[in-house]
Amino acid sequence: MLNQGVFAGFIYILSIMIILGILMIPGSITAAIGGYFGGRKSGDPARALTAAMLPFLVIASVSMMGNVGALPPGSGPNDLSESIGEKIGYSPDDKLLGPISKMPDSNSSVFLSLVAFGFIGGLVELERKNKLLLN
Repeated sequence: MLNQGVFAGFIYILSIMIILGILMIPGSITAAIGGYFGGRKSGDPARALTAAMLPFLVIASVSMMGNVGALPPGSGPNDLSESIGEKIGYSPDDKLLGPISKMPDSNSSVFLSLVAFGFIGGLVELERKNKLLLN
């Protein structure tokens, strides 16, 4: 299940972006790295594009649910991030939110980097598979 496919690419992208975001690497670079390796893990460009857009869809959905009141009190994205930050002892400054803070905005450079490098990673993996089949 996690060898290849959309879900494997999604897990790679999300985990790489979270880990590198905690390390305070700039958002576009984090998205490019996560997109490339997630795209390779997805297996081909179509799956890579789907996997690259899933984190935005998940975060935007939770954010919209919180805005319209569909979540119980204390379970919105801000409350959840505060409770996770308290548990791991992570308290960034106001300006140091990392790349995850930009994710719901599909016009951001993070989104564009993630989708572009995800597509490139999918192409590289497809080319690698074709070379293995020919040899």
